[in-house]
Amino acid sequence: MVLPGDILVEINGKAVSDRAGFSAYSNGIVAGEKVQLTIYRNGRLKTVSLASTDYPLDQVVNLCWELLGIQVQGYKQNGMIVTRVDPRGTAGSIGMITGDILYQVGDRETKNEKQFYEALIRYRNAPAILMVVGRNRYAYRVTIPLQ
Repeated sequence: MVLPGDILVEINGKAVSDRAGFSAYSNGIVAGEKVQLTIYRNGRLKTVSLASTDYPLDQVVNLCWELLGIQVQGYKQNGMIVTRVDPRGTAGSIGMITGDILYQVGDRETKNEKQFYEALIRYRNAPAILMVVGRNRYAYRVTIPLQ
């Protein structure tokens, strides 16, 4: 079992020293696959075996707020409507505002909440997310840093 405060050192024998390393090793893991983690806890290294699972869709609203500082709801013109923006969040810091429309996350279209959330899950460990954002008559490609 992994506990709060544990420090991840390795995934399946591969050293993890930062978020990019974690992303590189964890993105290839599929649900149900057994994963061996080496963690640092209370001054000692410990090996833990786990079975990976799918990211729970009911947690993605929180993930969206934590990663991007936005909430989305409903759709308009084949995209998700941004309904709330934290001006200190990553999306707010690049100028995203309430009412913007999100047409694409990475290489995924976002015509409904499920597509948007699935794309967010897919790219949650990336160093940045490319998005296509609509405002008024225009659409812009923006890169939102996640680290």
